Amino acid sequence: MYRIWDFITTYSVLLIGGAVIALFWANTAPESYQAFVNYPLWYNDWFGKVKLDAAGNEIKVMTLRYMVNDALMAMFFAIAAKEVWEAVILKNGSLRGRKAATPLVATAGGMFGPISV
Repeated sequence: MYRIWDFITTYSVLLIGGAVIALFWANTAPESYQAFVNYPLWYNDWFGKVKLDAAGNEIKVMTLRYMVNDALMAMFFAIAAKEVWEAVILKNGSLRGRKAATPLVATAGGMFGPISV
């Protein structure tokens, strides 16, 4: 059992499987997918998407879409930035000196390629 779980976690099978399921669901039944991701989880907290109620008052609504797009993606990019920073700055970092050229060129191409297209 541990070997199977190590394989699943090492190769991110759950993440890839979830992405495939969400992609299939969003393209075959878009109404139910939108209803799921936009379902209100709770109202009027410190954070959430600002909407107007029937009386015109602003309320904050926490949905699954808001949590993933705003909160979890910000955490993901913060962790990724920390990892890159450590790889470049630390004395024995894996991206010190000439070793950083390929990842930096690939990153620049990934950013500026779509912009140019």
